[in-house]
Amino acid sequence: MTSFNANCEDDAVRVNWTTATEQNASHFKLERSRDGYIWDEVGTIAAAGTTSVPQSYELIDLIGFNSLGYYRLNQFDFDGAQETFGPISVNCVNTENEVIIYPNPTMNDFSVLVKSKEDLSGDNTHILLYDLSGKEVYREFVEILSGTNSIMINQLNLASGCYIVTIESSTERLFTPVKLVVQ
Repeated sequence: MTSFNANCEDDAVRVNWTTATEQNASHFKLERSRDGYIWDEVGTIAAAGTTSVPQSYELIDLIGFNSLGYYRLNQFDFDGAQETFGPISVNCVNTENEVIIYPNPTMNDFSVLVKSKEDLSGDNTHILLYDLSGKEVYREFVEILSGTNSIMINQLNLASGCYIVTIESSTERLFTPVKLVVQ
């Protein structure tokens, strides 16, 4: 795999990828997720089989996203072997509420920059980290004020891998989840 990209176009998302070579490749299955936990199939496309010539592929997701979303690509070989690429993210809406993580990827300590158009206080607003299996690995009460807020997260000793960071209240997810990569 030399590239794997997703781009917003009107009410759809155009997902394309390129392979440098293929050996015994049967087909690709593209999946989408709104939260990084639950995946739905977008479509399947035949692979070139065996070739040393670069191949380009494209699928258009007509459902798309009106917020941040994720795509992953599964490659299946004729012998039953499988490889997964991604997830990659796409954000098809600019909102005034935004969560930015830096540095990302990180070795462990990181900051969460939260831009909010309103005050979010009370004991029901939390920042949460989930691993990709959906298990909650961190929860902390936060008070978010209108404007820009910075939250430092350190000394968690997270295992290497991907995590999802969200800001939630007891009744709803307040911001679009963001992927965090720990090296």
